[in-house]
Amino acid sequence: MTLFPNLLIATSIAFLPILASSSTISANGLSTNQALPDLSGVAWIDNDTFLGIHDAKFPEEAGAPRVSLLSLPSELGGTVITPLNVTWPRGVNPGSDLECIARLPDAVQTQDTPRFLIGESGDNDRGSKRIFLSELNNDSLLVTDIVPWPIDIHNVEGCSVTVLDNELIFIFAERAQVSQTTGINWATYLLDPLRFGPVNSVEYLVPSDHHQAEIDPGFRPVTALEIDDNGSILIASAIDPDIDIGPFASQVWLAGRTSSQQDSTGSPISMLDSPQQLASVDGLKIEGLTTRPVGNGSGTEVIIGTDDEFNGGVLRVLPQTVRGNSTSFTSQ
Repeated sequence: MTLFPNLLIATSIAFLPILASSSTISANGLSTNQALPDLSGVAWIDNDTFLGIHDAKFPEEAGAPRVSLLSLPSELGGTVITPLNVTWPRGVNPGSDLECIARLPDAVQTQDTPRFLIGESGDNDRGSKRIFLSELNNDSLLVTDIVPWPIDIHNVEGCSVTVLDNELIFIFAERAQVSQTTGINWATYLLDPLRFGPVNSVEYLVPSDHHQAEIDPGFRPVTALEIDDNGSILIASAIDPDIDIGPFASQVWLAGRTSSQQDSTGSPISMLDSPQQLASVDGLKIEGLTTRPVGNGSGTEVIIGTDDEFNGGVLRVLPQTVRGNSTSFTSQ
């Protein structure tokens, strides 16, 4: 299936793993650095502001931040991060291993209080498996509803939302470590209260450079997932050697698209036979992927968040933009 016949493949890029940090003065007068914490998911809010999530576990990291407000830097000093207070319903344990976040479509947002779906990964069946409907109120996040995942999951690291034919669509995927295929799952959902319809799935075949007899044991086909305003499905994959100092590597793919015109199987999701690489990012492990419109909506800018374990994380804008059925580099 060829969905993007005129796709231009962007040249690979590599970022040096420089941590966004703020400077503090220690007791002996020497400057020290505070690293940006690891980001296991990121969602655009507006302008240069984003909501980031962290994969702290419960109960062993009960007091660690789960959610932070992030701002791209406008001066020296790096990304500005503000950990948020999260109000959980009475008697509910804090989120554990939060790994995916999706900002709800504008059509169902409430004024001045952006709403998000945030999901626990399942932590390879070791952790809880819940989805939280949450709303942002200035410097705090209020969890307004909690439901279990609509199917049994094992380790989900990517989710996103879209609107098709006036229906709200939720899309998610398992990390599927050391696998050549995974399912891109989708279901309709309703709000207030939050509930999901039946789950359907289409197969996603990982890019051909990972089709080999012995896949790298650290290869993770889906570490983040995003649907832009034009219906393009973007997927991040990564290599994590299960060593907390790395080395890591990541790639971002234009993997498919959503459409109200269903394909021959009746699915609103169509995956490319050969995903097209948008970026190759050496030294970093992408676990957050979000987009924002540029050029009066004619294109989409891609922003990544990384979880580099002991090295913290970074929030970066990629130099490519997605324009309809093609990609290009952003002019600086």
